[in-house]
Amino acid sequence: MNSNQTLLKISLGTAQPHQNLEQRPVVGTYNQLLTLLSGLLLAVTLLMVSPVHAKPNANDTLTIEHLIEYVSQSDMTFVRNFGEHTPQKAAKHIRKKYDHFFDDIDSPEIFIALCATKSLMTGREYTVIDPQGNTSKTSDWLLGALKAYREQGNQ
Repeated sequence: MNSNQTLLKISLGTAQPHQNLEQRPVVGTYNQLLTLLSGLLLAVTLLMVSPVHAKPNANDTLTIEHLIEYVSQSDMTFVRNFGEHTPQKAAKHIRKKYDHFFDDIDSPEIFIALCATKSLMTGREYTVIDPQGNTSKTSDWLLGALKAYREQGNQ
């Protein structure tokens, strides 16, 4: 038999399998592989579509809102980037940073670290000046306010 006749038998489906080949069911193996690949594709797709973000829980959100209001209602002068600012202007700036970093914040402490510690532009620490003229780091002042808030039974 020449090679053209062999090709014709194969294409017509009349060729017999080689006698020495072991016949094994491949359907189960194929289905297992397909399931594994489908699961991997789903996992990769989910990771690409829905990145992991930290978000504060409801209690932490209330605490953060309290801290922003605490800044706004204080009698402190806020120093940021070489300028002095009113409590209302400081609260507005802190809220703007909170909105910017929202997906990275999962606690009031992280909120203070990212939004009320230092300037992103200059790297200089924010400070507050009390009515007696004493200067403190804004982050220390707010951490103290957070501690007092929690000691009052708030989460």
